[in-house]
Amino acid sequence: MNEVLQNEWKQNRQLAAGSYYTLTIIGGTSKETIQKMGQKAGFYVWFDDALKPKQPKYRRMISDSDCVIVLIGACSHKAMWMAKHLAKELEIPIRFSQGRGISGAFMEAAKVCYNQK
Repeated sequence: MNEVLQNEWKQNRQLAAGSYYTLTIIGGTSKETIQKMGQKAGFYVWFDDALKPKQPKYRRMISDSDCVIVLIGACSHKAMWMAKHLAKELEIPIRFSQGRGISGAFMEAAKVCYNQK
C-alpha cells in the first residue's frame, strides 16, 4: 500500500474507532480475516463469498447495512447484479471495489458511512 493510502487508512480507522457501522461485503474468500479487519476499522461486517448468491440472504444482509461493498474481482455477475438491485430497492449506498483488495473496500465504506451523517 502506498504512503498516501496508508495515511488515509489510518485517518479513517481513527474516525471509525468510536462507533460501529454495519457493512455488507460481497465477494472474497477470507471471511474471518475480513471480519477482523472490519472490526479494527469500526465496522460490523456481513460477508458472503458470492459463490451461491441467494436473494433472501442478500436481502437480510443488505437491509441491515449502512453500506454495501462489492469486490468486483472476487464475485459472480449474478451476485453483483443481485446486490445492486437490492441495494437500490432498499436505498442503501453501494460501491464497487476493483480487484480483491479489502483495504480499499474499507476505505470506500468509511467515506460513504462518515459522509452521509
